[in-house]
Amino acid sequence: MTKEVLYDKMLFMKVLRNNKKYILTVILTFFATLLIFLGFGGNSAIAEQNTPSISYQTVAPSGVNEVFDFGSQTPSDALAFNRGYALIRTDKTLWLSIDGKEFEQFTNVENPTQIKMLDQNTILLLANNSLNLINISDLSISKLLYPNSTDTINGDTFDVKGNYLVVRSGAAVYLFELEGSTIKQKIESQMLADLDVDSLTPICVDQTGRIFFVKGNSVYAHKDTTTHLVYTTHGEIKNMICQGDMLYFIEYLQNKQVVKKTTFTDNPQDTEFTHEHTDDDLGKLITPTSLCFNGENLLISDSGVGAVQEFAIENDTLVWTGFAIAKNKTAFNRITDSATDIERYCDNIGVLSSDRITIIKKDQNFNAYDKNCFINLFAEDFFDEKLPSAFALGKDSLLGIKDSTTLTFLSIEGQSQAQEITLEASFIHDVCYQSGFYYALTTLENQLVIYKIDQTDLTVSQYGEKLSPKTNPVFTIDVFGNVYVFDQAENIIKLSSDLNGNVFAIKSDGFYQIVDNQAVKIADCKGTPKAFATCFDKKEVYFLCEGSEFIYFTRSLNNTAIDQTYVTSNYVLTDRDSNADGLKFYKVKEGANVYSVTVDQNDLFCFDKLTNPEECYILICEIPEINHLALVGQKGVVLVEKSTALTYDNLTTTVKKTAFISTAVHAYYFPIITQSDLYVLSDDGAKMRLEKGAEITTKNTFSFADRDFYYATFTFDGEKCVGYIPVDFTVDVLSEDFVYSSWTIQTVDACSVYSDEECTQKVNSLTSDATIRYFSSKNGIAKIAYKDADGWKIGYISQKTIQDKPNTTIRNVLIILAVTACMSGSVTFFLLRKKEN
Repeated sequence: MTKEVLYDKMLFMKVLRNNKKYILTVILTFFATLLIFLGFGGNSAIAEQNTPSISYQTVAPSGVNEVFDFGSQTPSDALAFNRGYALIRTDKTLWLSIDGKEFEQFTNVENPTQIKMLDQNTILLLANNSLNLINISDLSISKLLYPNSTDTINGDTFDVKGNYLVVRSGAAVYLFELEGSTIKQKIESQMLADLDVDSLTPICVDQTGRIFFVKGNSVYAHKDTTTHLVYTTHGEIKNMICQGDMLYFIEYLQNKQVVKKTTFTDNPQDTEFTHEHTDDDLGKLITPTSLCFNGENLLISDSGVGAVQEFAIENDTLVWTGFAIAKNKTAFNRITDSATDIERYCDNIGVLSSDRITIIKKDQNFNAYDKNCFINLFAEDFFDEKLPSAFALGKDSLLGIKDSTTLTFLSIEGQSQAQEITLEASFIHDVCYQSGFYYALTTLENQLVIYKIDQTDLTVSQYGEKLSPKTNPVFTIDVFGNVYVFDQAENIIKLSSDLNGNVFAIKSDGFYQIVDNQAVKIADCKGTPKAFATCFDKKEVYFLCEGSEFIYFTRSLNNTAIDQTYVTSNYVLTDRDSNADGLKFYKVKEGANVYSVTVDQNDLFCFDKLTNPEECYILICEIPEINHLALVGQKGVVLVEKSTALTYDNLTTTVKKTAFISTAVHAYYFPIITQSDLYVLSDDGAKMRLEKGAEITTKNTFSFADRDFYYATFTFDGEKCVGYIPVDFTVDVLSEDFVYSSWTIQTVDACSVYSDEECTQKVNSLTSDATIRYFSSKNGIAKIAYKDADGWKIGYISQKTIQDKPNTTIRNVLIILAVTACMSGSVTFFLLRKKEN
């Protein structure tokens, strides 16, 4: 029966799993003071106490300088340097971002028009037609003066490269030779009186002092006393820079602006760059205004896009790197401040924006500028023109709310149209995901109904019992299958849970945790949060804020996760000795989460995947911080919640005797064999391998994963050790007695070879016309010897596969030495000798 205790302020439900049946219980045991806490009215100590602000990082964009707001002003010039960026807007204001900080206006100068880098610590700035020096370290500014003079160096435009500075003032050109890397040393200048240069045109210089200038419809290069044509223009040249042996420039044609490059040899060749088409705001060129190299990439200011963007040069194509200085622009690696929801499942983060759902693959290879780390699911491509109003993210799929009665399911990797799922409901309030299933909270006939949707076949079933209705409820389901429902009248925007089933919430003023059925504020947010997401594998909590296009994450909340958990001191997978007295066997309850993990170099658990439980596990250790057990099985180490692990009866039988190793075998720390030899006893990294004939003294036998082991003592490198040894690698007597039998040579059809007379353990295959030694037959099964790379071995095949045709019979004697099985327990080794006459 369902017991409901309903309060005006909150509905708290718990759905408990019991095999495949679900019993719904409603738990509320608190008094009227709970209403005060949850309503945040009255004199609530919890509501009034000071809460810490969280520390946080950003996922994308990756830096605060990438969301600079140009507003109605557009970029006219930009500069990248080793410590940051500088840019000039069309309102002639200069902005600097140094060491990753937000852009700040540099107000100690008026009317800036052009910026270049002089050396690693100095920006050369043209403002009010006068050249200035800005020291990056202290942001001090000074005029660039002629040597031994108080006269400033003035001009309309300039360029600097290496030890050369060129300045154009009207139609006059001045070339300055710098001594060393600083302008403060001796400067010699030369007015190039023989040059006839157009006013109001760009000018630039290369490392050798070669000057490039515009005259009429041509670009010329000048060095020493020689001038030659570089390029005949088709439109107005707006900006030029040199890099290596190339001249790069922006040309304004009649209906477009293009970026070009040309050599400046005697036979110059010019190339117009193409760029990738994109429907997003960023990644395109509309009206480029200035060029600057950032390493080997071009940093291009674009007044049409309203951004400064970085492009890689690939085979004469400009490929956007994903970096841009711009605010609220759509791009493959960005969300806008209109994003409304965020979800996470392990390495995948999903964000719902106005025109798409963006899936971010944030694993160890994540790069905020790599397209392969982002999947953009557009409404017109995947959702029949209409995005879900809310969604849940599961393993490689998502489930969204299409309308009041319909869900939409999409396989993320499938890249196909979403499937519709119609529910028997009058309204769908919320969806969530947990452990292989999606859940939908709905209203049906004036009652709350939770539906469970299997992610593999999309079958729908009711989860628990119907409940009394609430206004705009939100809900979550924890890793144990417990359901928590809150009314949005509590101003709770969203719920989520962690590895231990702790429930967290957000309100407009910060993060909360449900503690003893009370909503306790645990942290202030850096802004006004509007959505958040947790998961069991990592401690990161991801969130969105009003008016921000960043995706943030924090590790400051007190949620528990696998990756925050250190291994305990008694966590050992191999050693010189094992301990049978401490051996405990477990099985896992049906439906419980089983987390496959590894341990990293910092001794932290790393989540690998959710896995199906094995029939039996062995306990490594308890992990009290997260109330879990570390168990080990054939497939490796797993973590399970303590209450979901059930102990097996003792699987030990006392057997004390002497036995012998019949073929070389490792000794094991646990009675488990894996292909990777994960649990082999080791001595300072050296695996303990017992050779044929080694003597062991058994203490007990253990049966685990359909294999029997001895717990035994033995000698390794002169020292006594204890470990587990597979029984089928031992014999009770190491005998030299020989057993004789006769055989005949036969040929066979293609067939399988088995190690047992029942033909259940396949060990090899024979090709047609293969030669074998035939011993005898029983019940249609022939005992044979076949040869492989390791020599002759005994096996069993179907009698029917022996070819019925004449063959030469050779009578001989097979000498069989004491033999054993190999690691799989399915192959028997024999030493075959001919009998001497």
